[in-house]
Amino acid sequence: MPELEKLARQYEGRVGFVAVSVAPDRTRIRVAAERMGLRAMPVAAAESEMLAPLELETVPATFLVSADGTMVERYQGLVSNDVVARRLDALLARP
Repeated sequence: MPELEKLARQYEGRVGFVAVSVAPDRTRIRVAAERMGLRAMPVAAAESEMLAPLELETVPATFLVSADGTMVERYQGLVSNDVVARRLDALLARP
């Protein structure tokens, strides 16, 4: 998540980021987010209803969602910031 935090800071004001934890304990999530220094993006607790449509197979997973709510890209497992940044740049360059 610290890597995603770096990306969130890099794209601040142009792209919104939300981290979603599959852990059910919200206090534990908050403490972990504070320890990791996550400040550029909110951290939410995933409810089972939210996870089902994502077809989440592994964590971590990264999803790029357009402003209208359409899933544009999904990455299962770890993905480098370079890969995500290139995709975000391409999406932002679209008219």
